Amino acid sequence: EKVGYSEDKIRLKRMMVPIAAGGATSYEVITVQLALAPGETARPACWMVPIIHEKMLMYLASSHLERADFQGQRRELLAKNLLNVAVKATDRSYYTGVELVDETTPPLEDKSKTLSLQCS
Repeated sequence: EKVGYSEDKIRLKRMMVPIAAGGATSYEVITVQLALAPGETARPACWMVPIIHEKMLMYLASSHLERADFQGQRRELLAKNLLNVAVKATDRSYYTGVELVDETTPPLEDKSKTLSLQCS
């Protein structure tokens, strides 16, 4: 087993994100999942999910994103920035990563599904 890592994740509710397209704005639905830190952090991390969801929505709304922000290195940078939003709202010891969910994302394991349902 991996030492110092957790396989548990919390998938947040979907978010409607404004996307700049020329002079117009369209909206994209995205889903974000948080990777939990190992140890006894699941309960406090779970309690903070509604606050993190709101903070992420505010960040995404003010970021003036474009479609290109959801591809390649810019996608990775967006995920890193969303992790920073989560850490600022809580504590570095709760989450180890953020992932933008797409069709290539593997399904959640049972424990993560339960956490996602209970925490959102």
